[in-house]
This record gives sequence, structure tokens and C-alpha cells, in this order.
Amino acid sequence: MIISKKITTLLILLLSFTIVILLSTLFIHASAKTDQSESSPAISYEVNENGQTFGDFNQAEELGYFADLMLAEGEDGVVGYVYYNEFIGDQPKNPEEALKWQEENIGKDQIIPLYESDGITVIGQFILHGYNPEEAYIEYFYE
Repeated sequence: MIISKKITTLLILLLSFTIVILLSTLFIHASAKTDQSESSPAISYEVNENGQTFGDFNQAEELGYFADLMLAEGEDGVVGYVYYNEFIGDQPKNPEEALKWQEENIGKDQIIPLYESDGITVIGQFILHGYNPEEAYIEYFYE
């Protein structure tokens, strides 16, 4: 009987010690996660006085969505922002619309205003140069 009391006491001590170690480890990991989230702020776009978000394409990749105004370098090296909706334009709803748009716009440049981050002040222009597969073919093979 005396031996079994000693074994029982020893097992209770070992179990208590194990529980204390586990709880300490969990506490340390929880506090490390809290410290990490407080030290590295979440990435987000800046917001201008008109409530519009603005940022660059790297942020869009990290955030998973585009800002209202996206950073762009316009003609003559002017850096500003373009409205994302103007940049992507009206998207076709089906393949027929896409083919029609392509036929009507092949080789045409699209000029988009370049703004300061306020989304109002125009500071230049950004040009999306139109793609013309015939010209690309000639340049590739004959120049």
C-alpha cells in the first residue's frame, strides 16, 4: 500500500508538471502572435479626402483588390494616378462583344487622364498604346 501511494503521488506530480509546461507553451505562442500583429500593421490603401482609395499594383496583389486610383507613370515621366475603371475600360460581356471591340479598337491608343492622389487635379496623361498584330508581325520579321 505504501508503494502504491508513492507511485500515485509521483504520477500526480508528473501530470501537474506536464500541464504547467503545456499551458506555459500555449501562453508564449499566444503572446508572440499578438506582438507580431501589433508590430506589423495590416497593409491597406491610403484614402484621399474624397473617400477614394489610392495605391499601386503591388498593394493590389497583396490585398486582392484594386484601389480606386492606381499609381501610374504617364507621358514625360510624370507620376500620378489613373482611375482603375478608366484603365480597364468597359469589359465585354461575351466573346462576340470582345471580338467587336477588338475589331473597332485594334491599334488605337487610349488616352487616360493622370491625376494627383486627390482624384481631381489632372497632372498629365497616361497612354495605353493599342496593339496591332499586323504591325507587330512586320516589326518582328522585317525590322
